[in-house]
Formats: sequence, C-alpha cells, structure tokens
Amino acid sequence: MRYSILLTRVSPLSTIQDEGRFGCLQYGISASGAMDSNAFELGAYLLGTKASSGIEFTQSGLDFTIKGKTIRAAFTGGDFTLFINGQKKKWNRVYNLKQGAKIEIKPGAWGNYGYVRFNGELGVKEILGSRATNIKVALGGLDGRALKVGDEIAVLPTSDMDISNPPTLNYEKKSFRFIWGIHADLFSQKVRNEFISKPFFISSQLDRMGVRLLDRNNIFTNENILSLVSDPLICGDIQILGDGTPIVLMRDHQTIGGYPRIGTIISTDINAFSQLRPNAEINFKPVILGNL
Repeated sequence: MRYSILLTRVSPLSTIQDEGRFGCLQYGISASGAMDSNAFELGAYLLGTKASSGIEFTQSGLDFTIKGKTIRAAFTGGDFTLFINGQKKKWNRVYNLKQGAKIEIKPGAWGNYGYVRFNGELGVKEILGSRATNIKVALGGLDGRALKVGDEIAVLPTSDMDISNPPTLNYEKKSFRFIWGIHADLFSQKVRNEFISKPFFISSQLDRMGVRLLDRNNIFTNENILSLVSDPLICGDIQILGDGTPIVLMRDHQTIGGYPRIGTIISTDINAFSQLRPNAEINFKPVILGNL
C-alpha cells in the first residue's frame, strides 16, 4: 500500500532537507542541508533507517495527517511539544503512526528548527546528488520551494540499518569556537581583542542564509573596510558588512562575497548556534586546527 503524509499546518520556510548537496560550490550552489545536522542525524539514529531525507520545520511547528499504512517517525530538534491524536507525547522519540493519525507539533521555549524523519525516503527527486531544498535558487525538495498546507508527500520504503553512535547534542552553549579568518589581520588588534572579549546578541534577522548579530558594544562601528574582491564563502563564516554589522553565514549562504571575514565558526558548533533565538547573548572563542 502506498503511504504518505498530508500537511495541514506549516510554519514559514519549512522544507525538505537531507545531509546536504556537496561539491557544488564551484557552480555557485551552496550545500544546504539540515540547519541542525546533529538533531537531523539523531532522527536517523532513533529510527535505524537508511532514508536520507526528512522535513525541517521552523519555530511555529507543523501539523500533518497519515495516509496509508502505519509509518514510523522520529521527532527531534529544538524544544517543541508533540501531540498524536490529541495526546501529548515525549520529544526526541520514535512513534508508530497509523492510518489517519493526526500529528500536531507546537512551539516550545527555545529553538528555531525541528525535524520529522520517517522509516522511508520522502518521494522527491534527487538533484545533483541530494534532495535538500535551496529556496534561494529554487532547487531540490518539493519543486525547490518551501512546504505549504495541502502538500502531500509520499514516503517510499527503504531498508533499515544499525547506527551505533548517536550524535552529541549540546544546546547549552553560549561560547562559540571559531578559527580566525583570512581577513582577520585587516582589523586592528584592539578590535580583535574586543571581538573575543565582549558579547554579541542574535538579532531578529535570521534565516537559512544567515544570522545577523547585534553589536551593542559598537566593536565594528568605526571600521572602514567596506568591501574586498569577492572570494569563496563557507557555512559558519563571520562577515562584517559595510555598515559594521556582523553576520554569520548559514547553510544556504551565497557562495562568494566581498565583505571581510574575521573568522569561521567551527562545524561542530554551528548546529547549536542555528537554534538560538533573537536576543540570545553569545561570545566567540578562538581555537586553532589540531587543538579542537
């Protein structure tokens, strides 16, 4: 029997994601993939599935109905409240969802992204080796767009697998490790010292492309490095825009840019960073390769 899910409520910018579309930066396409890859991987671990894709929903949550035979699903990510047929259930768990089951995921106290993964592959085409959605270039997922109410997504059978080591989740972080960037020396020693000794705050301007930071100590206000020759960017880069605003590039970042990059948040810390809500206070801790 064919089985699928029917979306009945969808938070803005929810998408189909997987581990990412790698090797395409040279063609101007970022990797995309789950914003919190650790939480995404936890779903696969809990299910023991070879299926690579899942649904990433944003802060307002997600509702859907099961059509067809029983599906196993894992619910992971930020702090959300789960109801199955009106009954409250524990988060970061796997459940058997029968035909007609109604799933409601409500927002919780923290976190921006949550995940639903199934014991089957979502029925969308693989493009350039991935099912990940990149809304900015209308690529992958369901027609390259965000999900919407009324979308029905098939879940295709896949085989199971044993995953021995669960990913490590750490959402208590306030200090984010980074490596000094290729443009760090363009900033004065005073600015670099303040960058690692004074706090920044998450702004309300955040999405899958980048997170703008509030520089309430005006560390970069008087900098005059307005632009440079454009060169390649990666997820985690900390750019300083022409008006002095720091921005951390995320999974759907542009592939080249001409603003100076003072550093790059290491990949193991970017997951927790992605879950921070506006006004969260953070600081930066420099590390060096081989010393992580």
